[in-house]
Amino acid sequence: GGGSGSTPGGAGTPGGGGSGGGDAVPSYFVGSWNYAAQFNIDQPVTVTIARSGAVRLISDSNMGHCENIAKVVSVASGGSRINIGSAAVDKSKSNSQFCGVLDASFFTKSEPSGIQHNVGPSHGEGYYYQRS
Repeated sequence: GGGSGSTPGGAGTPGGGGSGGGDAVPSYFVGSWNYAAQFNIDQPVTVTIARSGAVRLISDSNMGHCENIAKVVSVASGGSRINIGSAAVDKSKSNSQFCGVLDASFFTKSEPSGIQHNVGPSHGEGYYYQRS
């Protein structure tokens, strides 16, 4: 089914609820995800993705607890990839002085039941998360 065209540049009412946008987060990604591998080097242990596009990346290490918040900026590859912007530190939820801003990154579907967090070419295929 093709979609109907939307008004170019048409803005919704400020603060109006409802998601009619084509960039709503695909339901596959929505939920809470846990890092799956045994060894975790500086990657978030938990990632939560909301349908609204809010992403929270939670890290726990011997350096303390960090939480970063980002937004889904676009959906790609027919809904099998979401791109997120850089993730600022949520200072109200973090208790470590080592928490830092996370670079923009993306998640892809990892069938049948996981997602892959790709944080840059130096990290290879990225990091696998499974539903928590």
